[in-house]
Amino acid sequence: MGKRQKILILLAIFALFYLFFTFPVFAQDGTEIQPEELEVKEPKILPNSGAYPIKEIFRNFRLFFIRSPVKKAELRLKFANEKLMEVKELVKSEENKELVEKTLSSYQDELEKLKNEIQRLSKEDKEKFLEKYINHALKQQMVLENIASQVKGEVYEKILANRQRHLERFKEVMEKVENKERLKEKIKETIDEVVAVAPLRAVKVYETIREVEEKVPKEIKPEIEEIKKEMVSKTTEVIKVLPPEIREAETAVQIKMLANPLVAQEMIEKIREKAPDVLIPPVLPAEIIQEKIAPLPEAKKIEVLERMTGERIKHLERLEEVKERLEALPQPALAPEVIKKAIERQLEKIEMKVEEIKAQPLPTASPFLEKVKEELKEAPKIREEIIKRLPEFSNELKEIKVLPPRPVKIPEKETGFCGWSTKATCKTDEDCIKGGCSAQVCQGKTEEPEITTCEWRDCYNAEAYNLRCGCFEGKCQWGK
Repeated sequence: MGKRQKILILLAIFALFYLFFTFPVFAQDGTEIQPEELEVKEPKILPNSGAYPIKEIFRNFRLFFIRSPVKKAELRLKFANEKLMEVKELVKSEENKELVEKTLSSYQDELEKLKNEIQRLSKEDKEKFLEKYINHALKQQMVLENIASQVKGEVYEKILANRQRHLERFKEVMEKVENKERLKEKIKETIDEVVAVAPLRAVKVYETIREVEEKVPKEIKPEIEEIKKEMVSKTTEVIKVLPPEIREAETAVQIKMLANPLVAQEMIEKIREKAPDVLIPPVLPAEIIQEKIAPLPEAKKIEVLERMTGERIKHLERLEEVKERLEALPQPALAPEVIKKAIERQLEKIEMKVEEIKAQPLPTASPFLEKVKEELKEAPKIREEIIKRLPEFSNELKEIKVLPPRPVKIPEKETGFCGWSTKATCKTDEDCIKGGCSAQVCQGKTEEPEITTCEWRDCYNAEAYNLRCGCFEGKCQWGK
């Protein structure tokens, strides 16, 4: 047998191995970005498998035999998507954090190699490829956010750090796109494609666009603002048509799956503005943040809080509310002093930004000042501190009138049961228990207790609706 024949046989074995172990499996949860949407298959061989090194060798073989720069860039993008899906599966299977972090690092390395491949493309090929990259980059961001919503501690911190790196890389790519009008269209096309799969995805899209907003070129910002409004409207429309018995539960599940609890709170506020008659379970950022970052060292806690807030004054206002909430708790797992330090750090960054724009002409400085003015309208707790730190603009800022808090309307008469469930996996009724301060939550007994506000509403009374918390269709939920 000749050398060439041996190589061909070896490649055939690798091909069969790859096809057998990566045959696509389609997930049922339509609200998550699925592998096929990133043009890959659901991973069957994960980094915790002894066969994974063979999978990596096969990837290198495929790259070795490709000479086309475009095909090589496409393959690098495919490998990055595969590795991101491997991270997702490792988190789902509660794999050890070291392996998750190692796979995350491998994913970022693949994106860096992809960046180098893009540099080698001709101008025409680069423009075409970047359209595909923008579509995938937005979806990758959504996957990272979904993963972040499921983890806490060190893994949560690592996911947020990777998400930040991803955003910076995305910013670089958007700056390279010469046709900004086409960039605007591509972002909108991707969002429409994602939401068409499941309308409730609008919740996650809002968070993604909220994060991308700070990175897009100025020509795109008006379009981003319109997309945010559209996602709030779509979410509100979906919530309105949901049956009353599942409305709160489904909405709570989707909003709690956001990576940033401050954005979750923002989303709820905007939904309540558009549909004050729709009851939505409150999101408690203090409790969620405490659970997410309490295990971290103090320096890492502050870093995570900084990533959550960015330079958004409204988010600093929400963080101030978190601090007050923690101060009211008898023994908070997260010291309020840590929140205070994070707020101080962000205020210092805003001061530094002012210093940078002082020497610039007014047209450059104006957008920043206008943004500060707009956000101060809804930031009474942080307002005086901002004014004190920006003396050059103090007179203008003092003229800003703080808007009164928007009342949350509660219907006078409840029309149906408004408790909700976590839909934890179960086998018998004994696997399920009531949770929440008013016993309005049906959850798995092995889950961490659901934290809710302590108010009573008649629609929490399950007995009045002839409902009980039990195991129905393999899920802990309310039923008869």
